[in-house]
Order: sequence, then C-alpha cells, then structure tokens
Amino acid sequence: MSHAFISIFVPFHSDHKSAVIEQLNLMGNPASRSKQTDIRKKLRDSGIHFTSSTVIPDTGDTQHILIEISADGTAEAVIENYADRLSDDLLEVFSAANKNLKAPELSSFLKRHRVKTGQGLFDTPGLNFSGSPEMSVKRVKEEQDLAREIRNYFDTTVPDSSAFATLKSVRAHIKKNAALKHLLSPEPMPFHNSEKPFNLVGMAWGALTKFYWPLLILAFLGTVIGLFYNWSDGIGAIISTLVISAIVIVISILIVSLFLYSRLRKKEKSEPGDNSLPDLATLNAVTERENDGQQNHMTGVSIMKPGPIRMFMLRLVFWVIGYLARTSFRPGFLADIGTIHFARWVMIPSTNKLIFLSNYGGSWESYLEDFITKANEGLTGVWSNTFGFPKSENLFLKGATDGERFKRWARRQQVPTYFWYSAYPNLKTNRIRTNAALRRGLALANSENAAAQWLAVYASDATPAHVLEKDKVQSLLLAGLGKKPFGQCIAFTLSGDLKKAQSWLCGLSPELSYGSPDSSNIITQLALSASGLAKLGLTDEELLSFPHAFQLGMNHKTRAQRILQDTGEDKPEKWRWGNTKHPVDAVILNYSTSKAQRNSFYSRIKSEIEKKGGKVIGRVVMSETKSERFATEPFGFKDGISQPIIRGARPKRSDDSELHLVEPGEFILGYADNHGQIPNTPFLDHTRDPDQILPTVNLNSQVERFPSFADEDIDHNRDFGKNGSFLVIREIWQDQKQFDSYIKSQADLYSNHPGLPASLDTKTKREDWLAAKLIGRWKDGTSLTRFPYRPGVQWSDGKPSRKTQCQPDNDFVFGKEDPVGLGCPYGAHIRRSNPRDSLNPGSDQQIEITNRHRILRRGRTYVAGMGETIKQSDQGLLFMCLNGDIERQFEFIQQTWNMSPQFHGLENEVDPIMGRGGKMGRLTIPTLKGPIQLKNMADFTSIRGGGYFFMPGRAAIEFLGRNRSDPSS
Repeated sequence: MSHAFISIFVPFHSDHKSAVIEQLNLMGNPASRSKQTDIRKKLRDSGIHFTSSTVIPDTGDTQHILIEISADGTAEAVIENYADRLSDDLLEVFSAANKNLKAPELSSFLKRHRVKTGQGLFDTPGLNFSGSPEMSVKRVKEEQDLAREIRNYFDTTVPDSSAFATLKSVRAHIKKNAALKHLLSPEPMPFHNSEKPFNLVGMAWGALTKFYWPLLILAFLGTVIGLFYNWSDGIGAIISTLVISAIVIVISILIVSLFLYSRLRKKEKSEPGDNSLPDLATLNAVTERENDGQQNHMTGVSIMKPGPIRMFMLRLVFWVIGYLARTSFRPGFLADIGTIHFARWVMIPSTNKLIFLSNYGGSWESYLEDFITKANEGLTGVWSNTFGFPKSENLFLKGATDGERFKRWARRQQVPTYFWYSAYPNLKTNRIRTNAALRRGLALANSENAAAQWLAVYASDATPAHVLEKDKVQSLLLAGLGKKPFGQCIAFTLSGDLKKAQSWLCGLSPELSYGSPDSSNIITQLALSASGLAKLGLTDEELLSFPHAFQLGMNHKTRAQRILQDTGEDKPEKWRWGNTKHPVDAVILNYSTSKAQRNSFYSRIKSEIEKKGGKVIGRVVMSETKSERFATEPFGFKDGISQPIIRGARPKRSDDSELHLVEPGEFILGYADNHGQIPNTPFLDHTRDPDQILPTVNLNSQVERFPSFADEDIDHNRDFGKNGSFLVIREIWQDQKQFDSYIKSQADLYSNHPGLPASLDTKTKREDWLAAKLIGRWKDGTSLTRFPYRPGVQWSDGKPSRKTQCQPDNDFVFGKEDPVGLGCPYGAHIRRSNPRDSLNPGSDQQIEITNRHRILRRGRTYVAGMGETIKQSDQGLLFMCLNGDIERQFEFIQQTWNMSPQFHGLENEVDPIMGRGGKMGRLTIPTLKGPIQLKNMADFTSIRGGGYFFMPGRAAIEFLGRNRSDPSS
C-alpha cells in the first residue's frame, strides 16, 4: 500500500485570521466528536492516517491555511475523498477566509493549492517520511483488533505445556471469529528488515547526478565539440580529448564544491545564535493541545536564511536524508528514531518559510531527546539553514547536540495545530509493528522454536536480537558456579553405536542445567568434541560447518606445536588424556554442594556411560571453593578477577566497568557480536530436522528487529550452534615449589639493585614484588598499575599494606596509566593475556580490538588430575574458557600474545608462567635505575591434557538425543 503525502497552502488576508482560527478550532484538536461536527465519524474508513490544519502566521498581509494529509492511495483520490467527507467543515473555514467556494469546486481548489516537493535544483524543497511503510489504515486497525482478541484469549485460557501447542490453540480460536479469521493470511512486514550498510559510493554518485548535472551537461557538450575537431587526428587525439574532459569535470566539481563549502563556513562563523524565549501566549496555545493520548502533533515554522547557498544546502541535506532512509535506515526509522508515524518538511512556495509537520508517539520532551541523541546530524543539516538555530559547524555538526538551546529553539518555531485527526489515536509505532509481527507469526509459525518467538513478541514487544535466551544456554556461560564448592570434570568416550549414544544422551538431558544457576544442589554441564558429535549422528559434511580449529582438535600437530607451543614435555604425545592414545568424545562438568554428592554422581554417571557402551577416561577433581569472591591459585594469587562482562547475562553490579562489557555474540553463538554482526554458526540441512527442533539460520548477518516466522516454512538451513559456545579445557599442572624457589633466589640476587622501590625493605616484600611482576598483579588481587610499589591490601606475610583497605581492582588501562611498564611489565602474564590499550595507549579503538580477543574463563584449581588420586603435589589449574571463535580468541591469545617472543617489542621473551623455560624463560622489569632481568626460569607449569569441545544449547541437545529413525524417542 503506497502512501500519499499532501500539503496544501491556501493564502488569505490577515484580516480574516481570527475567524479562520475559530473555525479550525471547532473542528478540534483532537478531532471533534460534537453533535454539530463529528469529524471522526466523517473520516472513518477513509484511508486517512493523519490530517491536520492550522494557520501559518506572517507579519505581512498574507497568511496561509495549511492542510496536511497522510493517507493510503494516490494524492488525487485522497484529495477528492477528503473534500467530499469534510466539505461542510472546509467550506466554513474557507468562507471565514473570504473564499467563496461551493462544494463541487472544493476538490479542484485543494488540488490547485497542493505543493509538491522534491530535492532537485528546481523543485520546491521538501522531504516526506513514513514510520509505517506499506501499512494501510485498515490493516493497522484490524491487526490491533487481532492483538486485543489474543489478549482476551490469554485472559481466560491457561497456555498449553508447549509453545507450539499454545499457538495452535490461539490459531483455532481466531479461526472461529468471522471478523478476524481472514487475518490468518500473512501480509508483508517491511520493518522486519535491519538497517543496511552505508554505501558511500552510491550516495556520492547520486548526489553528483542530482546536483551537478549542469556541470556534467557542459562537460559533455565540451567533450563532443572536442571529439568533433580531433576525430581525424587519430586515436591518440581522441584519448587525449577524453582524458582532458575528465580532468576538467573533476576540477570543475572540486572548484564548485570548495566554493560552496568555503561560503558555508564563512556564514556559519559569522551568523549569531539565538537563545531567546518563545512567545508565552503561543507556547501556552501549543502545550494546551499536547499530550491528549498516546500521540502528539507538531507544527514548526522556521525562517530560511537568505541566499542561494543556504537553499542549495537545504536541498542537499533533504536528498541525503531521503537517500539514507531508502538505502540504509531500518524501514520506518529516521536514523534510530522509531516513534514517528508520518512527518514532512515542506517550503511554502515564494516565501522564506520552512514548515515541519510530525505525527509522533509519546511526549514532546521524549521526542526532542530522541532527536538530540539519535538524529542530531540530520536535524542540524536541515535547520542550521534557518534563523536562530544553535551554532553549527560543517552543516551537520554541533547544532542539535546543544540540547537545551535546541529545545528552546524548537519551542520558538512551534505554532498551535488547531485541527488534528488521527485514525488510531491510541497506537504508537512500536505497537503497530508488534501487532504486525503477531499476525505474521500466528499465520506462519510452524515449529516449537517459531512459536516461542511468537509468544515472546506477544509478551514483551519484539525481543531484540541481543537479548539472551537464558533458559536455552548452559549455565556455565552465565556464571562461574562458585556457590557449588565441589566440582569435577569427567572425560569419556561414547559408544560407536548411534542408538546407544543417543539413548545415553536422552537419559542425561533432564539433568543438564540451563540459565542462571538455581538453588539445586547439583549443576551438570555437557560439552562434546568433534568425535563425540560424530558418534551422536552428525555427518562429516555437517562437521565441516564447524570451525576448522574445532574439527582438528587441540592435539593436532599444527595447532599444538605451531600455535599453542605445546612442545617438549607438553607435547600431546605425553598427555594423560585428550591425545590419540586417550581420545575424549565428551566431558561432563559437575558442581555439587558436598563431597558425598560429587562422589555419588561420579559413580552413577560412570556406570551409566559404561552401560551404554562408553568408557570413562578419568576425572579431574577440582579444589573446594571458599566463600570469598576470588579463589586463590596454587602460586598464591587471587584468580578470576578480570573477566569480560556479557551484556544481559546477569544483573549489572556496581563495580562493573564498561571497559569489560562485550556483546553476547563474542561468546554465545546466534547473537550479535561487538561489531553488530551475527557470526557464522554450525548448521544442518533442513531435511535433517523435519521436526524443526533447531531454529533456522539467520540469513542476514546483521541483527533483525523482528523474527520472520516464515523462515520455519522455507527450506533454510537449521542453526545447530544457537545458544552454544566452544569450550577449551587444559589441565595445567603447577610446580609451586619450583616457582617459590625461583622467586626466593631472584630476591636474593637482586636485593641490592638500585631500581628496587624503597618500600621493599624485607626479603618477603621483595619476593612478593618479583612474583607480582611475573604474574602482573599482587597476590591480593590489586593491580600493579594502580599500586606499583606495594599491594593494595596486604603482603603475603599477612601484614597490612596500608591503613585503608581496598578490593582487587580491574578498571585500569595499561597504555594510558602505565605506558612504559614501570608498574606492570610488558611481558607479565596478565598484560600479555589482556593488553587492553597497551599496544596503542589511550586508544578506545585498541580496547575494542583487544575485546574481540577476550575469553570467558571458567577454570578452577584441582587437587587430583586426570586418573590421579587426591594429593597436594598434583595440584594445578583446570583451565577452562568459553569462546565464540577458538582461533580468534583462545588461540590468538596463546600464539600472538602469550607465546610470542617479540610481543610488544620485547626481544626473545615469552610468557614467564606459560613459557617453556630455557633461553626464552626470562622477564624484563623496567625501573628508573635500569632493568632487572629475570632469566634462567624453569618450567613452572606443564600441560597434562585437554581438548576443544562444543557446549550445545538446549535445542541442539534435544536434537542430538532424538533418534531420527524413531520419532517416539
């Protein structure tokens, strides 16, 4: 359905102004429902969305009656319909203006005074905008009736146990309603689409042909003449003519553009601002007509600054906004503003008046705040060409960002809207979009997943794509589960018999935990390797859609030796699990509240795995967690302090820093990442999922505003990865004795070094300082960046560091606060693992880049490694991290930062904690009196096993456990 934007300006003498206003007031704002003139009844089912009328004031003898109409259909038909329905009322208005008209003349009279707008050099400047594209009045109102009937249904009916069953019940209910059942056929929903990438080349070419065509015509004629005279001189002369013509065109365009720009800047610098107050009587008349319902209307009258430069700039800005609305903005949105129903700018011909008309939802204050924060460049581009607007720069900058002056200016422009009609006064644009989505989903949703999406739209407007489906995400992604103090990691293989493997998974599935951890005593999580997924039925072709690193596995030669630097004693051949000798198909992570629960769970799960043909390789028994927030790892340091914060994964805490905030898609598949894109995800062909357990793959790499619903009925691939993540596990044995011995020896060796801080007046303090330099933090968790000479809380001997106690801190940036590493050395473990802005000090962009490589750590220390009995000498770290992309996150950190001998410009140094000792086992500690070189390090850690695993979401678990040959399973 196309929309007609009609702007009619009828001039009349000022002597009749009061009489005209009186007649318009009788029509009412909102439209009158009096017995004498029931405008709403007259315009019912007319196809008119909004119409308004007011008087555009002037200090001279001529005023203008303005009639604005936004309606369905063609302009000709709309004017005829409008004139026919409101003929009595309009004739009274025009009679008051001393226009002697009769009813048969009214339509042609209105057509003659209609102003058509455009952005071309000879058009009347103007721009139209629709916030509900392709939506007819009839459709808007019918879909509102449908939404109300659905609401009434839920008021009296308890939903079924499944979302799809509930949707089918609602569908059956609507089919019984003769007035609504036709709405079960879907209509297009254009505002489902997301915004599109900005096309600079397309916009530049469009602007060139729109505004520089006189130059292009002259250049073309010059080229033709040149070719005519040089044609007989051969191909060289022809080419020269064309090249010269092209150069002339470019130079001409540049000269004209530079001239226009210089003149604009000169005017911007010389033109004064205006912060005067609006006229009180006019303001009272405006505000008396505001906020009567869910919608408002605004009429603004601005006076153009004189001169052709300003008029050219106005046309240019209108064209740019229109181009972006057609090609880049989400349909129905002006930039990011989605509250406008219909709006327009239009110049009154032969005057200096620019009119702005807007029908919008919400209050005037919220509407202006949206303009200030979401579309200030476009508004500044338009209104900086009018008098009194706040000072602007380069046409688009500043201006509307000066919020309070902009709002005062906007009030000065406003005039009362004496007559205003809305076909659906109680609807905002977001509700119109939601109602359309409800109808589409009710008609098209044909699976459990699509039905769940439909119910989400019903209950809470459209669910934004960045909002996590927490109940479908395994709990470890949302929390570290520290309140379950007894943990274990059970590694095992599955049966090679598909039915046995699926039967085992079906039995385990009810025990798996999703969403934020609850108060239950046991939390169980499952992750599968590539071989495990194959044994559960994924084909070789389907596994190809998984990342290459995951397919190959951690123990593959190219990854272990060349990327992870697992060489020497760490090479996979020597691992106790996760290598070719001891392969692992899956791991179960189990967290309990007591030792008895942990041991009982292990015995039961081991028995169930073996009954179904699998084999338990062993388990890693985690250390008991204490009540404090941060655990202490074997070398004596507080651990788990620096973690990325997934937006929406948990409620915000007071100590959360924006520095660590990342989008869900960085860790959880199926959501937008930090760039606003939805990354690739493992997928299956739709024929493999006839029951539509899995959601469809989002074909648009960008975030969609509404679900499509129809995708469930189309042959699209199924998204196996949605709500899942990749889990990296490494059993890292830590040699505490070797670490402590090395630190003691270095404290003795450098006891008299002039670069040691004066605060290190005992050997214990020197040891703490040197150990902190290796790790990158003090043992109490406070940072070297903020506390370079002593810990923030206490020394390792228990003596307070200062009177004022503090907590482990994490909101620092290395580059800006410690650019040369005097606090935290470049080579320290945590500076390598998360350099923040260190590689480009003070750069927000560098922090964004670094955050693309963050990992979500979920490790715990252990007291018994795989296959070992519990003993203190075997303690270490069961390193676990979650990634959306193993290569970009875990492997990148390991290869490019931790194990790079030239990280940050260093020479022949690798991570002092994770490195392999020998010549590279060293750390340079810069001081103002010369460097301290810690060298000849032993291997403080050793890799005992590990692997790459996929932690599926709820739907993928259900899919894997279902025997496709037995629908009843």
